[in-house]
Amino acid sequence: MNRHRIAIYLLTFVILCPIPALFADQTAREAAARQGIAVPLVEHTEGMAQDMAILRERLRNLWLNPINDIDGILQEWQEDGTFRSVDYQNANRSQWLTIRHLDFTLQLARAWANPKSPHFHDKRTAHCLATAFAWWMKHKPHNPNWWWNEIGLPTRLLKILLLVPELISANELQTALELCRKISLRNYTGQNLVDGALLVLQRGLVEDDASVVTAGIRTIQSEIRLSPPVGTLGALEGIRADGCYHQHGPQIQFGGYGLGFLNNIANLTELWKDTGWTLNEEQWGILRHLIFDGYQWVLWNGRMDLLVGGRHMRGDTGNAKGLSVLAALRKYRALDPLGAEHYNQVIQRNTPGHPNDLVGNRWFWKSDLMVHRRPKWMAVMRACSTRVHPMEDNINQDCALGRYFADGTCLIYRHGEEYVEMPAVWDWTRLPGTTLPATPVSATKKQRFTLSANGFRMRGMTSFVGGVTDGQHGCAIYTQNLDNVAAKKAYFFDDNAIYELGVDICSTSPCPVATTINSCRLNGEIRQGDGWVWHDGMGYVGAGLAVTSGDRTGDERILFGGLSEPTLKTLPVFHLQIDHGLLTQNAMYSVAILPDATAEETAAFRFTAVVANTPELQAARFADGTVAAIFHAPGTLDGFTTDSPGIFLLHENMVFVADPTQQLKTMTVTYRDVVRCIDLPDDDLAGTTTVLVF
Repeated sequence: MNRHRIAIYLLTFVILCPIPALFADQTAREAAARQGIAVPLVEHTEGMAQDMAILRERLRNLWLNPINDIDGILQEWQEDGTFRSVDYQNANRSQWLTIRHLDFTLQLARAWANPKSPHFHDKRTAHCLATAFAWWMKHKPHNPNWWWNEIGLPTRLLKILLLVPELISANELQTALELCRKISLRNYTGQNLVDGALLVLQRGLVEDDASVVTAGIRTIQSEIRLSPPVGTLGALEGIRADGCYHQHGPQIQFGGYGLGFLNNIANLTELWKDTGWTLNEEQWGILRHLIFDGYQWVLWNGRMDLLVGGRHMRGDTGNAKGLSVLAALRKYRALDPLGAEHYNQVIQRNTPGHPNDLVGNRWFWKSDLMVHRRPKWMAVMRACSTRVHPMEDNINQDCALGRYFADGTCLIYRHGEEYVEMPAVWDWTRLPGTTLPATPVSATKKQRFTLSANGFRMRGMTSFVGGVTDGQHGCAIYTQNLDNVAAKKAYFFDDNAIYELGVDICSTSPCPVATTINSCRLNGEIRQGDGWVWHDGMGYVGAGLAVTSGDRTGDERILFGGLSEPTLKTLPVFHLQIDHGLLTQNAMYSVAILPDATAEETAAFRFTAVVANTPELQAARFADGTVAAIFHAPGTLDGFTTDSPGIFLLHENMVFVADPTQQLKTMTVTYRDVVRCIDLPDDDLAGTTTVLVF
């Protein structure tokens, strides 16, 4: 992304910031103050009543389907308004089983309100629905997780209120609205703010209050922007300048919160079509930035990469999240004034039988993430600096062993099924691409499983973490100092190979240390020889490669805190690592990965790409002659000299430069006897690549 494009996005951010203003009357002002909503000076007023009626009708039509097993739900119903199978004592923060009472009630509402349903305006269905709703209004079940009380619960209540208002008494209506008014948007950011504001919109429709509807809509639209500056609520969250989506601080959330945002805005844009609340061109520009500079890069064969999907990793999560992204893109395709062409390209390449036509390398400088795409394979490397958050492993016991998931993990995809359901059976101290101690798993009542013996990590531990790219090749560095293991880990992405170099590996951990090259589903035969291994179309070349394979069993409770009983999963696993042992000092490794090679090509491969692998300099030469170099200190290589540490791609007459620390203001380099003093990018562009022509 160039400076001009970023400037446009930043201008858009300024334009879209909500402008505080007063509502038309005192009641609306009090509602706005209670919700923490600011509304722009220019409001949609012409045809407001008609547009609100359109929103109600579209929402009702959206919610009427699907209709599940209504007869089964009616059989569950009891005279006091409860349902036999619902656990009314449950207080699980991740999967609140008590909420199934309202889920059943909502299904009854959908069936009763749908003219195509055999239960349409059926007296018994209405009676069961009304008594079930009355029971909830009387007892008001509560969960220790705020999300259920402020978002999960109102989401269900408001759908019921809009679907079957004639079955709700006046007292029950007021009680339900009071529960829905507990939403506190002052403390929400990103997707949580969108979720909350959507409920404000829906509550305004129930109350027939145009000011509340508009407040909800404008708050939602205010989040279609680049993340706000440091020092403001929501800083470092939402849509970032690099095209990534962050939530819970500067943390990658293309799945989870980001996916919720992508789908919410798609659904709402469809909802607002042909009303006074449609999106403007600046907002569309920001959404395209998120989609085409972000989401399209992390999809492969219809699946979302696991490293960017967030903490929910149970089952074939990559497939589910990929399908969800593509469903959202189909909606944007029909709505975007720019047209359908770019959306069609993304959708087509992620449809079975179609080739990948997105080839190149992208460094997400706000996220410590490198994506490298070739015609037949994709690699994704995620690191963690002092500027970003690692994978969250402390929220509702989801992904409880995810402590190391952002510490140089590198996943490589060909057919896309390499890591399907692997998170359930992984040794989470032996993740692909990482150099880690075999930290023991511990369990307590509060956190049933954890690797976090030293406390949860809120940021990475080192600042020299970054990447450089020329758009086709890339090079990334993860300088590690974690749980008593230090290392300098370099990743070089070429046309037909990945080179992973490690040096200065030192450990004072009481646990053995190993570098994992890959850990994926076992698929077919394994072939190996002196210094090489081949499996599932990928070759590996290097010293010290140790292969293990066979069935591995894991417990899915480590992935999903909503599970209270052991849920075992067994998969056949191919695992490849280099052992460094106990209390290792100054260890190193160098491995070439050939993602699209035969066993014969792997055996014949000559590993000559490494130029240097020392504590001061790690470098590799690509197939076209480009030299990728990571200088950990000022130094010289092949007629190139730098006065500062940094990452470089040396072409014949160009040098691509990046500062991994994102702190340097200037740098002086010499190439082919020409001296250049350069100003490095700053602010939202700090850490991006600068191109020098010699």
